[in-house]
Amino acid sequence: MTTHLLNRVFIINGAESNAIAKGDYNQMMFELAKQFFWDKGVTVDATRVRDGYQVDMEQFKLTSADLVIFQMPIYWFNMPGMLKKYIEEVYGTGVTHGGDAAYGQAGLLTNTHYMLSTTWNAPISAFEAGGTYENLSADDILRSAHVTQEYVGMLPLPSFHAFDILRSPDTETWKKRYFDHLEEICKASFRIISNQRSLA
Repeated sequence: MTTHLLNRVFIINGAESNAIAKGDYNQMMFELAKQFFWDKGVTVDATRVRDGYQVDMEQFKLTSADLVIFQMPIYWFNMPGMLKKYIEEVYGTGVTHGGDAAYGQAGLLTNTHYMLSTTWNAPISAFEAGGTYENLSADDILRSAHVTQEYVGMLPLPSFHAFDILRSPDTETWKKRYFDHLEEICKASFRIISNQRSLA
């Protein structure tokens, strides 16, 4: 299997805060991923979208990254509106994609991998036999999120999905599963280059 250099990671927390969900679970996973890569000596850039951002700085973080992780809750089977707005403002012609190639083939981030890390109110049983979405996977439902990253040339890594987090949060189990998932993608896809700096 081909491995790629991993010098810099950009982690985006797209969680919003509302009456039902304050964003704490996604913040926990966001912090776990930051610490995971920091402990490996990788430069970690991070943005929590709801805190605000400068577009030019976000473009720098995005185009400098070897790996981009989108940490987000799933709202109505899609990414939060605030994160969608972020993508609309940060992604742009000449930054993430060009204009000369055939439609959908002008992505400029062709050396960048991405990963979705999501949290769901839906239980995992909803995707199993007899469940509401038994013929779909979580990634099937999030196809538009994947197509967006593919449009700008990014390469997918296996997603991580935490289920039933409102009614049965099981925090420690999901933290361990996420840690193990990050270990697996690092072993399978990357060679770590330690050169630590960060832009928070």
